[in-house]
Amino acid sequence: MEKNYVVKLLKILCNDKTFLSKKQEKFFIGLSDNDIKKVKKYCIEESLIEQINKDFIVTKKGLELIKDYKNEFDYLNLEYLKLDKTPPILAKAIRALARHYLEKEELKKDSLEKNLKKELLNFKDLQEEIKDFIFEQKQTNLEELFNKFLDKGLTKSIISTILLTILSKNKNKLAFYEKNQFELNFTPLMFDRIIANPKNFEIKKAALNSTFLDKEINVLDKTKELILKFKTFEKITIQTNNLSDKTLKFKNIVLNAKDPMQLFDKDLERIFESEGEFNNTIKELENFYDKTIKGLKEFTFSVFKTKSLEELKTRFDKIKEFINNKELLILANNLNSIERLATYINQKRVPKDWNDLDIANFKLKTKELANLFLIIESTIEASNSTIEIHTQSLIDEILKLDKIQKNLLLRKVV
Repeated sequence: MEKNYVVKLLKILCNDKTFLSKKQEKFFIGLSDNDIKKVKKYCIEESLIEQINKDFIVTKKGLELIKDYKNEFDYLNLEYLKLDKTPPILAKAIRALARHYLEKEELKKDSLEKNLKKELLNFKDLQEEIKDFIFEQKQTNLEELFNKFLDKGLTKSIISTILLTILSKNKNKLAFYEKNQFELNFTPLMFDRIIANPKNFEIKKAALNSTFLDKEINVLDKTKELILKFKTFEKITIQTNNLSDKTLKFKNIVLNAKDPMQLFDKDLERIFESEGEFNNTIKELENFYDKTIKGLKEFTFSVFKTKSLEELKTRFDKIKEFINNKELLILANNLNSIERLATYINQKRVPKDWNDLDIANFKLKTKELANLFLIIESTIEASNSTIEIHTQSLIDEILKLDKIQKNLLLRKVV
């Protein structure tokens, strides 16, 4: 049994001997109802309290325990925060508090997390001290932060809870790095990982000015905005090298940056001479996929010698019965759009996921099928006049037959 739990209950009974006979709100004294029952049973078994009717009186032995117990956390009500090892029930409450701060989740009435939030009012000075430690440095390793304040006698639970409030309030002023990888958002799941392995995390202050833009901005916000923009690009845009020199260099810097926060402070001014050039680069990336699809369409129309897919479909229908090539026959069923045609040509991979080699392969295969199609089409067109003359001659001969001869011919045909 945790000694501080026992002393907590004994002190309360000294002031209110009817406490255990009342209905308690959960965590009203910083302990759960279940913990209070366990402590009560322990105190009775150890003769620390005795029951008289509905009242519970602290014995001489219990009073001596209170007198001898020294608690450096007397200012704390929530007993779980005093433990060196965070109990599961408190870890769950801290996670709930993280969702409250970061995702606006409502706290349940009379819950541990609700009381935990109230408990933070006792730590105003400590909150300022930890906040100063973070903001006085350009970069802070969170394991160093924990070690610094653990050495002062604080528990990991206290430090974690205070750190949560500081980071959530200042999330737009701090950049988060996990294993040197920039993290776009500070989330409850990330905070779980911070508590489990603080050594993996570093935080940096966000600069409020940009040499490149020559104006005061929140570099962190601009960096996030840029990364989110890159997330909207198709895979082909990210993988291609078919870009202007400046756009290609910019794209590679963003994708390979170990510290994206440096983009607006150092990297961009090495590439661009003005903000206008930077904006033009963004537009080139935004338009790359549509430009690629337009190029595939123009190439297809050129090699098939057509003005539209509808026209090409009509031409296919005219000669379909003469086509014995399986690939051409399937292609005829994929003329609804260039994207569908391109997906078929390139082994069912949609153009959004292509790379430069896929574009080259598409052109090679499409040219090959187009040549085959045009050969079949031209052959059929060249033979049409001969077929029509022969057919008309045959019809004329049949018409010359009498009724009996026609019936005999019909029986033969049937």
